[in-house]
Amino acid sequence: MLNSPKTRLGLKVFIFLAIIGGFIAWGGRGPDYQIQWSRQVPSKLSASELSGALLDTRNWTAFHHALKSVKLYRGETPVKNPQEIEKGMIAVFEIEPTGREWKRYRVRSEITEVVPGVKLGFKLLEDSTGKTTRMIDGLEWSVSVGENAYDKSAGHSDLRAAGYPGVAMGEAKAFTLNRRARFFGRYAAKIFMNQIYQIDLVRLANYEANVEAKKGGFAPVYQ
Repeated sequence: MLNSPKTRLGLKVFIFLAIIGGFIAWGGRGPDYQIQWSRQVPSKLSASELSGALLDTRNWTAFHHALKSVKLYRGETPVKNPQEIEKGMIAVFEIEPTGREWKRYRVRSEITEVVPGVKLGFKLLEDSTGKTTRMIDGLEWSVSVGENAYDKSAGHSDLRAAGYPGVAMGEAKAFTLNRRARFFGRYAAKIFMNQIYQIDLVRLANYEANVEAKKGGFAPVYQ
């Protein structure tokens, strides 16, 4: 019985999981710390063309991962004007993975920064699944658009001359809460924070095409 294929397979799986668990426990040792992440994606659109993405909440679904809808509140009062976006408002994101309605969840956040058409900042208040808040604390993130800067002395490529005048930018930071978060923050920070950061900067960089794709029910544009 102990030599049966099923038993041997089960033993191998157990050993493999034990090794992985031990590696995470070892890699996640030490005190909690803050993870910081940032990314920039060049765009063929100018900063002024990209700015419309941030000025109206109805456009946010075009550049968020699986965002079904977003509602703003001033205290407990719903904000009816989708272009009325102010610091201190509560933003409630309804996330629904395509074709998996049963996995819908809600993210409740506070708007911490508003530079109209340029930058939006958020702070996580609640995740209805509890997955994020079990791993990290104090999550803050932002999204912004601007003109591509060219610093020849730094050895940068002139992306503007290559047809990319604008840039979509994102930042996020959070404190780890457990060994698993410390492990991923230490060895796979970019992947870890990309999973948490709900904004798709590539889709934002192609904002106008994605607005049209969303209206027509087409797949997102990543060119």
